[in-house]
Amino acid sequence: MSSSSFQPLAAYADGAIVADGEAGPRTVTELRRDVLAVAKRLPPAREGSEIVVVCGDRYHFAVGVLAAWEAGHGVALPPNTQPEVVRHLSRRSAVTLLLHDTDANEGADLRAWLAEPS
Repeated sequence: MSSSSFQPLAAYADGAIVADGEAGPRTVTELRRDVLAVAKRLPPAREGSEIVVVCGDRYHFAVGVLAAWEAGHGVALPPNTQPEVVRHLSRRSAVTLLLHDTDANEGADLRAWLAEPS
């Protein structure tokens, strides 16, 4: 995809399909709603703060990254999803939360946050 084909979210009609994940296609309206709902639940941003995002589902990943940015955080992405690597990255001083869609016992499960009514 060339950079000239990129369209900001604001360029799409509300019902336009912009993402896909395990739950199927998602519209601009759904993506905005989910990003804002997750961003409200994130810890307050501070200078240099980061959220680690580890999601296997592409839609969850997009929501996690966009929500972190919306809330003023940087995003830390591990080079792989091995538990030791994720744990090591999550323990850095700048990291305020591990956001995931896994069965990890640490951090916040994005699936649960998205399942709650907004």
